This record gives sequence, structure tokens and C-alpha cells, in this order.
Amino acid sequence: MIKRTILLFIITTVLFSCSCNKNHTDILPFNSNNLSDKENNDIMKKPNNVITQNPIIGFFHNKKNVGDKDYYKVYFSLKETSYKIIQTAVPGIDSKISFYSPSQNRLFYIDSSGKGEAEKLCEYYPTTDYIIMLVEAKIGYNEKVPYVIDFIPKKSTGIDEIEPNNDKENAIIVRLDELKKGLISPKGDIDYYKIIFNDDKIYDFSIKLETLSNLDINFTLYNEKIKKVKNINSFSWGGEEFYPFLCSNKGEYYIKISGNIKPYDRKDPIYYLNIKENLNDQHDKNTYYEREYNDTHDMATELINSSIVVGAFFPQNDADWFKFDLFKKPISVDISLSRIRGINPIIELYDKKLKKIKIVDDNKLDSGENASFKNLLKGRYYVRLFSKKKSLLAYKFFFNIRYK
Repeated sequence: MIKRTILLFIITTVLFSCSCNKNHTDILPFNSNNLSDKENNDIMKKPNNVITQNPIIGFFHNKKNVGDKDYYKVYFSLKETSYKIIQTAVPGIDSKISFYSPSQNRLFYIDSSGKGEAEKLCEYYPTTDYIIMLVEAKIGYNEKVPYVIDFIPKKSTGIDEIEPNNDKENAIIVRLDELKKGLISPKGDIDYYKIIFNDDKIYDFSIKLETLSNLDINFTLYNEKIKKVKNINSFSWGGEEFYPFLCSNKGEYYIKISGNIKPYDRKDPIYYLNIKENLNDQHDKNTYYEREYNDTHDMATELINSSIVVGAFFPQNDADWFKFDLFKKPISVDISLSRIRGINPIIELYDKKLKKIKIVDDNKLDSGENASFKNLLKGRYYVRLFSKKKSLLAYKFFFNIRYK
């Protein structure tokens, strides 16, 4: 047993001493001809040509006080498919990969921000024959362990977003009752979508964003016509974000989706975006929706006599404005607002000059509000509903005008 141990030690020592005298390309399962990294490729004007059919193999060479930079012109071997792009980790190196268009405009970058960490892009759908990639070490070098970048084609993922879609100009069109599947990749990715309605009909709709991974997903809704923005974020890992009771006659909408990735989560950061029509209850033809954006009097939703309006005080600081016209003096205008758990709702009545006539507030949580306005003259009036807290629980707003 002792002899075998001594013999193993001698063999190991000899192999180690031999490997120390060899070039790094001699001790690896490839030679210098296999390397994609042909120096000097440190500037964008001199990239190495590669194709996604083969992996990129290179080294972070010693550049003294500056980290090594390797540029590649990457040609895509398959068309109409997306790729997962993975760079292996290199000990002691904090790497970063930047992606550029053929016109040398940076599209995005991936950076796991840690020494010895791999880089991963879950999805990239090429829209040009090639892109330019910059692979760099932020600092330091390692001429013993190479980096390897694999391009894995993903023909059947069903991802609907096409990068780059990180601004309004490149927003992906999404239509009513359409489901879109996307990815928050790379880290810090932002995806834009644009809602389009093809006819003049008014649609009531809702937006749902959900994920099966551990993303803290959120979205921002832009109404281009009235320049209004709403941020929808419940600050939770996984789950969904929801915004109900929107209306198509208020102009174009853009949706900006972003999310935080939970550290060390191995699931692909996939999300699903669904634009769904709100259908009225077929058994109650007098039920309507509040129709956001109705945050100001000039965007107020018109009230119909003897009707019920469904709405929500959401998101933060939401206020819902409504309007109605009296063509003659009524006996009364009756308003009843249903209770909402955890909410103290408030009703305000204004005349056409926006002079406040009355405020109804019983200062109680979990309680509704009821009001009967008498001695009103003919003309236009506005009703403002709001709460000091937000809630996705729907309220019901009963409205009726009594005439003689």
C-alpha cells in the first residue's frame, strides 16, 4: 500500500511538472487552430469572424492594467429561430458580453457582476445576418482556462418578443385577447409592447402579466394621447400583476415590462402578457366599467341613469371621475358606493365650473358611502371617487336620477 502511494505521488509530480512547461493550448483538448480568439481583435474594426454552428473559444490574455477585449462578428447559421447564448465561467475573471448591431450601435449587454460567474442570455432572436459581440474581462487575466461561448438554437420556445424591443420605436404589437410570451433576459432587460385596436368600436379591457419563475415582474402603462403613466408593481417574487377596467377610446397604450431576477434562480425568467376584453354580465345590461384613464374631469366617464359602474381604486393615488347632465331639475340624484375591504372611500360632487358642492365621507374602513343630492339645478355635474389606500378589489357604484 505504501509503495503504491509513493508510485502515484511520483507519477503525479512528473505530470504536473511537464504541464507547467507546456503552452496552454497543449494541455487542453484542442490546439491553437481551434481558437476563435485570434489576436489582435481588441478593436471593433478587427473582429474575428465566427458562426453560431461552432462555439467560440478564447482566452482573457494578460493586458497588464487593462482587461482583455475580444471582438467577434457572429454569423447566424439558422434563420427564423432564437438562440440561448451561454459563456462558461473563468476563475478569477469578472466577464461581460456586449452586443452590437451591424451599424455598431450597442443593443444590450449581459453581466452577472461577479468573479468566476458565467454569463447567460436566455433568448436572442436575430433580425440581421450577423451581430458584433464584445467579450471582455473587466480586470485581470487567465491564460490557463479558456472561455467557451455556445449558441443553442431554440426552435420551439414560443417566445413572441424579438430583441431588441427596449424602446417604444421597437415595441411589439399586441392585440385584444392575445397572449404574448417573453423573457427578462439579459439582467435589467426592458421589453416594450404596443396595444392596437383595428376599428372604431370602444373596448373595455384588462392587462394581466404573470410569471411562473421567481421574477419580481412589473409593468408601466403609458397613455400616449393624454401623456399619463401608471406603474403597476406589487413587489413580490413570482405571481402576477393586473390592471383592470381600461378603455380603448382613450388613445394608444404602450406597456413597458421589467423585472428583478431572484439571485441564483435557475428557471428561465419567462413572463406572459395577456390583453383581455372585459365582457359585461349578460344578466345585467345596466352594468358598465369605470374606463381608465378617468383620473381628471376632462377624461371623466359618462354616467348613464339607473346604472351600475364597476371600478377599482388602483394603483396608488387613483381617483375616478364621472360626469352626468341634468336636463331639468330632479327630485334627487342618488349615489351608493359599495364597501371595499380595507378601504375608506370618499365621494365628491362638483358643478360644471369644478366648484365642490359636497363631500361624503363617513371616515370608516370597510364601509360604503351613500348620498342623495337634492336641490340641484339642470346642467353638468362631476362625481369624483377616491380612497387614501389602493385596492384591486372592485367597487360597485350605483347611480340614479329621480325626476317627478
